[in-house]
Amino acid sequence: MKVKDGFDPSSIKRKLEIIRINPDISYLTEDQKEVLKKLVECGKILDNVFYLQKYSKNFELKDEILKLGNDEITNYYKVMSGPFDQLNDNNSFIEGIEKTDKGGFYPENLTKERFEEFLTKNPDKKDSLISPYTVIVEKKDNLVAIPYSEYYKAYLSKASEVLFDAANYAENFTVKSYLQAYANAFLTNDFHEADIRWLQLENNDIESLIGPHEFYEDRFLGYKASFTCFVAVKNREEFKKLTLIQKLLDKFQENLPIPDYYKKIKRGSISQIQIVNLLFASGDARGAIQTAAFNLPNSQKIRSLFGSKKILIYNIMEAKFNSIMKKISDKLLDDKDKSKVTFASYFNFILMHEISHELGIGFVKDDNGNLYEISYYLKDLYTVIEEAKADVMGMFLLIYLVKEYFLTDCSFVEISTTYLIGLLRSMRFGKENAHGLASIIQWNYLKKEGVIVPSKNGISLSLDLHKFEKIIENILTVILTLQGEGDYEKTKEFIDEYSYMDSSLTNYIEDINTLAIDVYPYFPFAGEEEPIL
Repeated sequence: MKVKDGFDPSSIKRKLEIIRINPDISYLTEDQKEVLKKLVECGKILDNVFYLQKYSKNFELKDEILKLGNDEITNYYKVMSGPFDQLNDNNSFIEGIEKTDKGGFYPENLTKERFEEFLTKNPDKKDSLISPYTVIVEKKDNLVAIPYSEYYKAYLSKASEVLFDAANYAENFTVKSYLQAYANAFLTNDFHEADIRWLQLENNDIESLIGPHEFYEDRFLGYKASFTCFVAVKNREEFKKLTLIQKLLDKFQENLPIPDYYKKIKRGSISQIQIVNLLFASGDARGAIQTAAFNLPNSQKIRSLFGSKKILIYNIMEAKFNSIMKKISDKLLDDKDKSKVTFASYFNFILMHEISHELGIGFVKDDNGNLYEISYYLKDLYTVIEEAKADVMGMFLLIYLVKEYFLTDCSFVEISTTYLIGLLRSMRFGKENAHGLASIIQWNYLKKEGVIVPSKNGISLSLDLHKFEKIIENILTVILTLQGEGDYEKTKEFIDEYSYMDSSLTNYIEDINTLAIDVYPYFPFAGEEEPIL
C-alpha cells in the first residue's frame, strides 16, 4: 500500500486550525458527569460503525497505514475517518482505492437502474431496502436488506450495554427514558421510538444525540443513515433570545413564496430550539468539517407528529467565526466592509438555516396517490438541494426578522455581508460536500442576477443590496418548487446549471487558500490531548 503521488499529508496543518473544546461543567452533579462519561464511551464504540459505513474495508486499511510508520499519514487518515479526503472532493489519497458513492451501504457493482428494477419486481421488499437502517448485500443475484442491529451487532450490542449503564446514573426521567430507548434500538433496529424520546427531553442539562441520523455518506441513493454521537450540555445564557422566534414558526411557513399546496402543515408550537456547548463528538459528527448545528430527526413522519429539534453548537460556531470567517473577510472585503461581518449575524443565520429545514415541503404524492418524503424522489440530489434551500430560506427569514425589528443585534447590511462570506467559507469544503456544492449554486445564481459585484481591483467584492432581497426570494421559489414537484431530472438540471467554478470564483478561493478551511477540535473531557497535525 502507498499514498498517491503528489499527496502531501503535512498540508493538513494549514487546512485545519486546532481548537481546544472543554466547556465548564462544574455545576453538574457527579451522577450527571458519569452519564457524560458513559456517552463518550458509547460514542467511541459508534465510531467503529461509522468507519465501516464510510468504507467497508476501513479496518484492513487502517492496519496497513499503521504499518507505514508515518505519523503524518496516520493523522490524515484519522481526521478523514478513512482514505477519502474531505478537503479535496473526497478523492482517495491511497493508491488503488478510488472514490465510491456506495460507502459501506451497497454492493460496489450495484447500479441505480438495477436497484429500481429490483424494487419494481419485488414491491414487498421495498420498505426494507429503502430503510435508513439497513445495509444492502447481494446474495445469489438477489438484493437483501440486513438490519443495522444485525450487521453491526458486535459494536451495537456493546453500545447498548453502555447506554443501559448510563441510564442508571440519569437523574432526569426523560434522559433516562431516552438512553434506554436507544439502548433497545441498537438491539431491535427500531429507532422510531428512540427518536421520539429524544424530542421529549425536558429540563435536562445534558443534551446528547446518538445513533444513525444523517444521510451525507450515502452518495448513491441518499437513503442510508450514518452513525453519529454528540455529547453536549445546555448553554443557558444564549437560550433566552429564542423564545420569540419559536412563536413565529407558523408565520414563517405562511409567508413562504410558494403556493399553499406546497407548504407543510403548521406545527411551530411543537418545534424546539436548543443551544449547547459541545463536550465530545464522534462518527458522522466529527471529521475534517465540523458540524455547527443540526436539525433532526430527518423522518418527515416523526416531524409531522412530534416536531423537530434544532441544536446550535455555540462553542463550535464561535470557534469557526473567529478562526475562519473573520480571516476570510479581512482578506476579501474592503476596509469599510470588514466590520460588517459579525458573530451575531453568523449565529442568527445558522439558527434560521436550521429552522428552515423544518419548513417548506414535507411529502410528495406518487402517481398512485401515495405519500413519500422528498428524499425518495430526489435520491442523491436531496441533501444538496435541501442544504441550498435551508441557506436561502434562512436568509429570506432573517431579512424578515431584521426588517420587522424582531432581531436587533444585527442589521440588513451585516446579515447580507456575513452570508456572502459564509458562502465562500462553505464552498471550500468542495463539490462533493453537500454544503459546499449548495454554496456554489447560490453564489452563481446571485452572480448571474447581478447581486455579487466584484470591485474594480478584481480582488475584493461586495453585494448590490438593492437587488439582494428580491433575488433571494426568487431562488427560494425555484428551489421549493423543485422540491414540491419531486422531479429528479429538473432538479439535476438546476444543480448542473449552477455548479460551475468560473475564473473569478476560482480566484477568490485561491486568494484565501492560505487560510484554514475549518477548525479541528479536541476534547480534554474525553481524555484527548492536543493532536499534532
